[in-house]
Amino acid sequence: MAEKNVKVANQTGGKERVSFWTYFTGQGMAMSFLTGMLTTYLLMNGIQLAQVAFAMVAVKLWDAFSDTFFGIIFDKVRFKSGRSLPWLRIAMIIVPLMTIIVFNIPTGLDSGQKLLWFTISYILWDFCYTISDVPIYNLVTLMTTSTDERNTILSIARMAALVGTFISSMIATYMVSEKGGFTFGMTAIVLSAIMFLLMLPVSFFAKERVHQIKENQRYTLKQMWEYVKANKYLQRYYLYYIISGITWTSSAVDMFVSYYFFGSALISAVTMVAMAIPMALLAPFMGIILKHIDKFRLFFISAAVLSVATLLVYLGGTKSLPLYLGLIALRSIPQ
Repeated sequence: MAEKNVKVANQTGGKERVSFWTYFTGQGMAMSFLTGMLTTYLLMNGIQLAQVAFAMVAVKLWDAFSDTFFGIIFDKVRFKSGRSLPWLRIAMIIVPLMTIIVFNIPTGLDSGQKLLWFTISYILWDFCYTISDVPIYNLVTLMTTSTDERNTILSIARMAALVGTFISSMIATYMVSEKGGFTFGMTAIVLSAIMFLLMLPVSFFAKERVHQIKENQRYTLKQMWEYVKANKYLQRYYLYYIISGITWTSSAVDMFVSYYFFGSALISAVTMVAMAIPMALLAPFMGIILKHIDKFRLFFISAAVLSVATLLVYLGGTKSLPLYLGLIALRSIPQ
């Protein structure tokens, strides 16, 4: 009788997996710094909130196009040195660089010129982030053929991204707060240097050992659209991201909540701790959990619970700091 529950050896090496995870840490730093600090930075540069909101909507509309556009480019362009790794080597340079540019608007510009600088630089940053995002998720399919190994690598990668969010938020909050006294531009330079160092190792240690099937297959926009129309789960998945993208204002106003309700911008750093603890405890077990619960069912249940928990934060979170931190921690579980 064949032996059951035999543990299959990993196809990836230890350094390879760690480099994959540190890439997510650097990438998480980039995203969290931009989303968490950008609104505050722009308001402090004299750009009105309505203008900021309009520009961000324009960028998100572009984002819907740019992701598809880069998907086509990624599908068509073939580098001799690899499938995903060449793009990641480009991204590790341009993402930190564009982060610095976004947060270093020249002081001599008027408000209209500053808004234009922000809009163009944010669009370019968003496209550069897409260049970093699509190949890294494709890379794991080239590193191993084992589905369980991929799920484990990706579940830890999500935790690594949360670590990046935590690091970025803690460092940035202190540096730009009344205690640190650093400018947003200088903070962006420091964090971008750390991002680069974290994203760099994957270029040296990751290996594309799996040859993808149908390498010559090409997909048109019409075919992609038809696939989405035929896949109800993908439709619901995208609908969730549209709704959450429109309504999720937490990262943009967190520093305002910390300062105006609780008296110090550094409270946002404590908020990150409250969010990070439940996430850090749960993330390592996601690979095990997903072996027993359907991914889509878990995703949609979590999304529904997240919306309720977020409403509770909005309705009662500002009454006291302990209550606020407790509700934030509760919300981070489905998140």
